[in-house]
Amino acid sequence: MNVSTLTRKGQVTIPGKIRKLLGLRTGDKVEFIIEENNRVVLRPVIKRVKEVYGKLEGKGKRKFLLEEIKKQMKERLKEKWNQDSERMTDESP
Repeated sequence: MNVSTLTRKGQVTIPGKIRKLLGLRTGDKVEFIIEENNRVVLRPVIKRVKEVYGKLEGKGKRKFLLEEIKKQMKERLKEKWNQDSERMTDESP
């Protein structure tokens, strides 16, 4: 079981195992989804292509085309989904 303590400021540390599973890094955003039975689901926020487009250019780096960015994001999400599904299946009782 992964446990974390709530601070006075209402903050918790996401255990390393969970951060790794979700692919979370410093500065990433997460959303909390409250389900019918008051169960809370933590999910990483996926950035939209429009939000990251300008950040992929720089000195000496080639300019990425929008379609290429979309393709790379879809491939990464598909890989991540498959990895997460496998881990969840392996860890299920």
